[in-house]
Order: sequence, then C-alpha cells, then structure tokens
Amino acid sequence: MPLLPLALKISNKLTMKWNLATVAPADFINSFPEIDHNILQLLYNRQLTEQKSIDEFLYPDYSRDIHDPYLFRDMTRAVQRIVQAHQQKEKIAIYGDYDADGVCGSAILYRGLSFLGFTDLITYIPHREKEGYGVNKQAIDYLSEQGVKLVITVDCGISNRAEVKYAQQQYQMDVIISDHHDLPEFLPDAIAIIHCRLANSSYPYAYLSGGATGFKLVQGLLREPYFNISTKQIEGEEKWLLDLVACSIIGDMVPLLGENRTLTKYGLIVWQRTKRLGLQKLMELINIDPQQLDIQKISWQLVPRLNAAGRMKHANTAYQLLVTENIAEAITLASELNQSNIDRQKLTEQYVQMFLGEVVADFSQIAQQTLLFYHPGLMIGLLGLVAGKLADKLQRPVFVLTDRDQDIVGSGRSIDGYHITNALQKLEHYLVQYGGHMMACGLVINKDKFELFKKEIENDSRSLLLNHDLAGQIFIEQTLSLAAVDWPLFESIQLFAPFGEDNEEPIFLITQAQIVNYQLVGKDEQHLRLTIGQNGERRKAIAFNMADKVKLLKSQSDVDLAVKIIVNEWHGYRELQLKVIDIRN
Repeated sequence: MPLLPLALKISNKLTMKWNLATVAPADFINSFPEIDHNILQLLYNRQLTEQKSIDEFLYPDYSRDIHDPYLFRDMTRAVQRIVQAHQQKEKIAIYGDYDADGVCGSAILYRGLSFLGFTDLITYIPHREKEGYGVNKQAIDYLSEQGVKLVITVDCGISNRAEVKYAQQQYQMDVIISDHHDLPEFLPDAIAIIHCRLANSSYPYAYLSGGATGFKLVQGLLREPYFNISTKQIEGEEKWLLDLVACSIIGDMVPLLGENRTLTKYGLIVWQRTKRLGLQKLMELINIDPQQLDIQKISWQLVPRLNAAGRMKHANTAYQLLVTENIAEAITLASELNQSNIDRQKLTEQYVQMFLGEVVADFSQIAQQTLLFYHPGLMIGLLGLVAGKLADKLQRPVFVLTDRDQDIVGSGRSIDGYHITNALQKLEHYLVQYGGHMMACGLVINKDKFELFKKEIENDSRSLLLNHDLAGQIFIEQTLSLAAVDWPLFESIQLFAPFGEDNEEPIFLITQAQIVNYQLVGKDEQHLRLTIGQNGERRKAIAFNMADKVKLLKSQSDVDLAVKIIVNEWHGYRELQLKVIDIRN
C-alpha cells in the first residue's frame, strides 16, 4: 500500500488538540497605542511586555546583542594554548561532528585558524556508522600518527572523558573542547572547555549551537593581541563566518532567541552574498535565489543536503563543500550532496512506509504508550529521521532499531511530557551505551536483553503517560478575521522572523468560515487547494497532506481553520495565501 493511504488511515484515528493563547490584558494593549493590537498579542505570547525586551526582540543589533567571548570560563586558557601551538608550529586537528551543526562548526574553525596564519591543520570527522558520535580512541591513534599535538573539538567531546585522558596519557596530546551538549556528571580533564553552561562561567546565554560555540572561540582568537588583528579586520572576518553560524543554529534546532536570534538574522544577510563556492553552487543546483533565502529554505532544503552526506556516506563531502575554493570541485560536491539527499529521501520513505504498514495491519499497537520498531539491516544514519516522522504521525514516543554486530542500535524520538533519555537512564542496566536529551536519544542494546528492554520501556512510559493527553498540540496565537489578513499584518509578522525553535511562525484561528471551493492537487492528489470565505471576504489557501478532510468539506458546514499567513509567488506575482495547519467543524 502506498505511503499516503497508510498515513491517511492513521490520521483519521488521531486528532490534534488546539491550544489558544490567553488574550493579552487591556492594560498591556493600552500601554503601546502605536503598535497594532494583533502584533501586541504575539509579543505577549512570547512574554515580551517591556519596551526594552520588545525593542531587543524586534530589532536585533549585532554590536549590542553579541556577548564578549571572554565571558566563557576557559576562553583565556584555550586562546593561550592555541597561541602556543602557533609559536611552536604544532599541528592542530579540528575534530567535528557529522551533522550540519558539526560540519559548519568545523568549517568555521578551519576558516578562522587559516585566517590567523595556521597552515598545519587537519580536520577529522568520524564515520557515523563505523565510529559513531564523539571522540574515539582509534581516531586519536590516527591523529597521533599524523603528528597532531593539539585537538580542538567542535560540537562534540564534552562526554569523552576517557578518550581525552587517553590522548593525554598515551600521546601527550592536548585537547580543547568546544561543545554545547548536556554536561555529564564528570567533565573531561581537557586543557580548556568552551561551553556556555559550565559552572562558574559568567557567559550570559545558554543555548548556543555547536557551530556557534566554535565561532565564539574564533572570536576570542581574533581579539588576542598576539595575532595583531585590527578592529576592521576582526569585524570583516566575523561577518563572513555568519552564514555558517546561522546554518549551524538552524540545523541543530536550538532556540532562536537571544544571541542565536541575532546571529541568525545577520547570518541570513551574509548568506545572500556568501563567498563560499560550495554554497553558491548548491543553491544554483536546487534553484534557490540567495536574495529570497529564509530559514525555511535553509532548514528544509540546504541543511538536509548537508546532513545527507553523514547519513548516507561520509560527512567529509559536506565539509569539503563548505571550504573548497575550486569551482569545479564545488560543482561536483554539490551534485554528490544532492544525489545523497535524493537517496536519503527515498530510503527514509521506504522505512516509514514499512513501519506505518505494521501499525495499520495491527492498530492495537496504538494502545501502547511507546512504540518500538525493529528491523535488521536498516541504515543507521536514517533511524533518527524515521523515528521523528513516526513519533509525529503516531503521537507516541518511538524507537527505531536495527542490528549492528552483536548489538541492537537505534534512535528514539519523544513527545512533550516524556523525557526519553531519563527513561533510558532508569534502564541503563539493559544498555551498552546511550545518550541524548528530553526529545531525542541514541542507544545500543545487547541483543540478549532486547526483549526485557522492550517490556520495561513500555512499563515506564505507561506509568508516566497513561493519563497524559497524547494528542498532537497546535498552539494558536490568536483569532483573526479574514478581513484582517492583509499586507501590513504580514509585514509586521515578519518583524518576528527569523522563526524557529521557541519562536515558531504564528498560527492563527479563523472561525466560522465557509469552503467556497476546493480541489485535490499533487502527484497523488494528497493536497487540497481551497478558497475560504467569511463575511464577504475570500482568501486562497493550501492544505498539505489533508486529502482525508474531503468528507468534512463536502458537508458544507462552517469550519474553523488553524492557519499560517504565507506569500505565494508565481512568475513575479505575489499574493497572500493561507497555509492550513488543521481544519475542523
């Protein structure tokens, strides 16, 4: 059975819960008579109720919002050790992660160190399937053979206490860690740790991405008097790194607030004029106009292609795309990444279809609080993607697992209200290895303990989720009339961009609307094109993957719609349109 009918069968049984924001109080609205009340409601929803916080959010300023890198606890120590490496002409290894955040961070460090005159550099990114996440001893052995004396990690290393000790004791190799992942109970004994949540650190922002953390290290180096960089040169070098910084922030889905928001806003400007040949050629290949680039295009089109390298083959392809200065190589690498992404999409869809088919065949599985899918021979780099799609569709915590040698490996994705990594911590006696955060995890299970683990993880989730509302949640910012949907409102909403984690694009409620007409569109007629009416006003709308709503539309009764306001562009013509998120009568 094709994927679409499977998905529709399931979506007919699962509903979304609409949560409407509390209406902003009159005294708040009246305090800002110069601001449209619809915009004030959005500000109130984001707890922005004072003039200073409103101005800082709506009008990010690089000189005001970007924090001093020397507020990191170990920044001085890290910079001094890197200066020593320059003085002694030591070989430095940049040790990155294989996702878009880590790849961008590796390129940021490489570019920054190269600008400062370091020539003996090597970048090492582990193979996802063969080596796994983080620093490993075999990689340390290899780097020692290459003559490396200093390793600088980016987007990894904070949990590699044993490996850092191994590098120091076995090879007298120093390690500087730059990372943003959750802090373990015991930190590695590294020369320096650049991390925004370290104890006894005065750094004021706690949610930088891995690449942004690497950028702060470069910022610290640029300000070191030893390198004798002028203020103008510092500003120029920082600016041209911001496309990569923004990509890392968007790719890792860290909160788009505070310093991240400012870095991303300025990074999008740099993207429009990026000097990176690889990014230029990749955008050309997939028909992205840099002048029209936004977070959605980066998140949905560019980041997946950078991630596809590490998922399907090796992340070195994505890294090389970001640092190459050869046009022919840039064209070749862009083509390779694009093809890897096509392959990734096809295989991911096959896996999702296979597991949705299992649920449709036996829908009693939905009675379980946690769904665990196992199949031998799956590509490990795709398990997290598949788990995420299934968790979103089935509204349950989901584990997707496959075999690797004598173990079973996999990824888990959760829902609001269930800390999936804490659940694994309770069951660590069944596990060879695990890690993650509230919404996502990776794990390795001994095959002999697999059945026991399945039973216990269900028991744990049942005790926590049995009385939990498992319906998917839609947060609705406010109720709008169709008449209020106009260009001034849309342009005011764009002041809230860039949208992303913890600053989602607003969803509005349109009540008691009529469906004037509708049409099934798309390759498999899975989408709906609509005309919506209310009190004499009409607007066009698009509803993706909502062919299952046709029966509701045929009833000719009034409907309520959860929508986003978007722009439809066609041959130079722009018109406002509604993107339907959900619909009900």
